[in-house]
Amino acid sequence: MRCWMQCRFGYMTKDKFYRDVRRSIKAKVGAKPDRQSGVEFVFDVATDVARHDDLELYRRISSKSPNPEFLNEFESTSKTTDSPRNLTVFLRELNGYHVTHTLVFALLSKYTHETDGRSKRKVARLVNRNLSRLASFVMRTALVSKFEPSHFEKLFADFASKIYNRKDVPDTDFLDFIKECDRKEHNVLNDTRFESVMKTATLRGGPKIKALLLGINRQGRPDAIILSDAMCSVEHIFPEGEEHWPGWMGFKDCDGNEWKHRIGNLTLLSRADNRPGSKFNGNFDNKISVYRESSIAITRQLSRHTSWSPDKIEKRQEKIAELAARVWSFS
Repeated sequence: MRCWMQCRFGYMTKDKFYRDVRRSIKAKVGAKPDRQSGVEFVFDVATDVARHDDLELYRRISSKSPNPEFLNEFESTSKTTDSPRNLTVFLRELNGYHVTHTLVFALLSKYTHETDGRSKRKVARLVNRNLSRLASFVMRTALVSKFEPSHFEKLFADFASKIYNRKDVPDTDFLDFIKECDRKEHNVLNDTRFESVMKTATLRGGPKIKALLLGINRQGRPDAIILSDAMCSVEHIFPEGEEHWPGWMGFKDCDGNEWKHRIGNLTLLSRADNRPGSKFNGNFDNKISVYRESSIAITRQLSRHTSWSPDKIEKRQEKIAELAARVWSFS
């Protein structure tokens, strides 16, 4: 209800939601409304907020397992079925950032409310483009610093209201809005700066690591889109546990703590991969056979190496940084 009300009226605080709803309704019908017109307006609002298609839309965007029929329909209409950047991917990347739901809802409601077939195709393409911009901004911010919901909640809700209450779907307006959000934060949309930070960054937190590596894995591989974070686990190539370090000769003259969480040292293991045995972390040679048989391309590529060292981590991370700027491009 708060998501829909914010789309209709603009930002409303969570702890004073009902007060904000009353204030917004009074502002719409006037300070001293005619009783009948006021009742009709409130009745219309109550009817709208309970619309089945809007309730279904919110369930779809907030669910960890969105309705595949809806995803397929939207992707077919927007002609993004085989794209590595489509609605399935956007919803996965944004799912953990609830502050984005109001914007996502406002955009997708333009699609669900459109009844003309030809117009629906145009709307779907514009919505997909805007969702791509939103996901790129959120992912870039989360990867190089930290995405703070409190910094964006009001901005996102107020702009969602502008989208919801206008007849068309914004394009350049949405682009300018995201750029303005970026200027107020970390300037992550600058490719040079983004890549520079990524090349030396460390990363913790399973969901964030998975989102990054799955995005990289999908680059240029449309079939890889079937993978989801639920199907994978994070793998530290050079192991986290110090008890395993003696067998890693490439790290004997350095502090392993400086390298274990570097992005270049991270990959993914899927359920289809062989289950590592007790000696798996003993040295790099033990891991190569598992990597070679992996169903995940970025992990399979690691079997080309014959050893692992800080130098290998740095080179791999430079490549990941370049690919990340390409995956989460912004235009």
